[in-house]
Amino acid sequence: MKKTARSNIKAADQARPSFEPATSVSHAAMLVDGNDEKFRHVLFLARMFADRLAMNLEVVAREIDLTANQYVILLAIAHSQGKGGVTVRDIAHYALMASTHVTTQAGALIKKGLVEKHPNSADGRSVLLLLTRKGEKAMDCIAPIRQEFNDAMFEGVSRQSLLAASKFLEQVTTNSERVLPLLQNPELKANAAKRTGKNTKAEAD
Repeated sequence: MKKTARSNIKAADQARPSFEPATSVSHAAMLVDGNDEKFRHVLFLARMFADRLAMNLEVVAREIDLTANQYVILLAIAHSQGKGGVTVRDIAHYALMASTHVTTQAGALIKKGLVEKHPNSADGRSVLLLLTRKGEKAMDCIAPIRQEFNDAMFEGVSRQSLLAASKFLEQVTTNSERVLPLLQNPELKANAAKRTGKNTKAEAD
């Protein structure tokens, strides 16, 4: 490229006004000093935290030869079974998973000998899930590493911060149900595809 052409491109770039993206949220409570920088930073932090939490789950799960999802179900059963066991429906509510998924993963845990099921005298249509002795030993085995990971991850976090985080996450998790129809809307997907196609064509031009 000739020097004159390079100079023209550089001059054109300098003349172009700086790009200012629209705010990613319009709720006033999410804007600090009129911008969404803090909001976006929180989302990036949440993504990083979620990724590292998932890594934590996978590492501990491998200690007892489970997948991360199987481990989550084992935890849910262990912490909610009481003396008589817990239903699939209650496990789904506890672990924030679909009942069908819980049923599948619980079946895998039963085959591994970590969980057993019993008839539910209170409701003949369901069964009760309970850890076996092998399942209890597995929980005892990973107890030290669970505590070590969590102690390291939440060091310096106050009880007040924990309660505030719980309230925040409960609210946004509930609100996230409203987003699912938007993500699953065929028309929205089609419009997004059209916009992407137009942008690609414009860049090519």
